[in-house]
Amino acid sequence: MELIDVSGYLAEEKIVIAQRYLIPQARTETSLTEDQFVIEDGAVEDIIKHYCRESGVRNLQKHIDRVGLFLPMRKLTDVALLKVFRKAALQIADRMSAGSEATVDSNTPAGSESPVDSETPARSESPQPKIVVNSENLEKYVGRPKFTSDRMYDQTPPGVIMGLAWTAMGGSALYIETVLKRPVDYASDKEGTLEVTGNLGDVMKESVKAALTVAKGILAKDEPDNRFFDKAHIHIHVPE
Repeated sequence: MELIDVSGYLAEEKIVIAQRYLIPQARTETSLTEDQFVIEDGAVEDIIKHYCRESGVRNLQKHIDRVGLFLPMRKLTDVALLKVFRKAALQIADRMSAGSEATVDSNTPAGSESPVDSETPARSESPQPKIVVNSENLEKYVGRPKFTSDRMYDQTPPGVIMGLAWTAMGGSALYIETVLKRPVDYASDKEGTLEVTGNLGDVMKESVKAALTVAKGILAKDEPDNRFFDKAHIHIHVPE
């Protein structure tokens, strides 16, 4: 069996794909014109950076489709609310007319009607609604960003380092935190231990053990009499 490695798209390539294919497709599916449905390049870049970090464009397409459905869904909501308000207004009008009939003056001449202007004003056409998405109003259409920042510390404290991990999104940076479980007792006969926690796979756990072996080798070379790693009880945690 031959395996074909397909590389992912760059952010610049995703923007071009979105503007040339995904956004026009969303316009077609929602029956919106190019003037009614606009997503600026800055908004597409923010979607890629803060919402869709996978190597492909499937999730990007879902977010663009969500933006395209915003206007039709709002129209449906407005129509439903209009029906509710119209029904309530008719009920109120019926009650008011029923009460006013009892107080109508009986001396009103029969056949007399209030003058009605035969000319009704022309109904002005309301402007066509449209969607213009930019970096400022993007959150209104797709919700709060899923990825805000990869940096938790301006300067990492002792025992904390940055690492790289492969994820379903393609890859991300993560923090690796290390702390001593208790003070080192060099007089004890017990050997040191290593505890690893977090959502880690076997490869990551093996990498932690390999890193400890390398650290022991470096310490033994520079300070042969230092038995820190032999007696220390170390806890390594990866939050993400």
